[in-house]
Amino acid sequence: MFVRALATECQLPLIAVQASRIFGRYVGDSERNMRRILVQARASAPAILFIDEIDLLLPSRSSSETGASEHVLGEVLTAMDGVEGQSGQIILIAATNRMDKLDSALSRAGRFDLVIEVPPPDADARLSILCLELSRKATDPSLQKSAHWLQSFATKQLAGYTGAEVVQVVQQAAQLARDANRNQIERAHLSEAHRRCPPRSLRTFKQSKFDSTTTVVPRSSEGVNPRFSMKKDMVLMLLFPFLLALIVSIILASVRNRWFESLYEKIGHPF
Repeated sequence: MFVRALATECQLPLIAVQASRIFGRYVGDSERNMRRILVQARASAPAILFIDEIDLLLPSRSSSETGASEHVLGEVLTAMDGVEGQSGQIILIAATNRMDKLDSALSRAGRFDLVIEVPPPDADARLSILCLELSRKATDPSLQKSAHWLQSFATKQLAGYTGAEVVQVVQQAAQLARDANRNQIERAHLSEAHRRCPPRSLRTFKQSKFDSTTTVVPRSSEGVNPRFSMKKDMVLMLLFPFLLALIVSIILASVRNRWFESLYEKIGHPF
């Protein structure tokens, strides 16, 4: 959203690329895909080229990565060094959650000169995103007037959510309203959507280039670690067959002993 807003403000075409989609199945596909993207960017100049999850595309050469990654890195570095010589200007923007995984060559002067940390939205930003998304949906009039409730919902229930996850909650609430044959989103739909759409993972914004580390721990509505609950269920599932076999063995042993005792009484002592 940040890059789209920047492209709109600058009135420049935006070429957005997912790093995971550049890698090809066969040898040489990744390099060709990267060259094709760079050619498109040069043809559209002045333009903004945005590469998301660049840590997947340009990892550190000290890590155990494939040769394809090194070749793609070479293509990008060569293109970055030659941007100023092109007619027009290409603004290269990349996003990553793992600054520590990027190759150090990217931070050299003339390449990625400016690094901006984008933390998760605070309470006010979450409220703004929530209200913006709700304004695009049919909402109950009482919900539109519940400014205090919406503020509390954004502050407490949505603590630790990213902007995309806030949007997902509203979309889920709209789906719940449709499933309930309601034409408008109500409070109950938002509350249930929040329960169904927790933050997917812990998000750690860690940068070796900076002296700060921000860690966001999502709230758990039930107060229980879901991983712990999952492990406990798996242990119970693994132990159940053994417990069942033990119980059956005890029952069979008891029945067998009674049968032998009954047989002994019928035959009697031979001597």
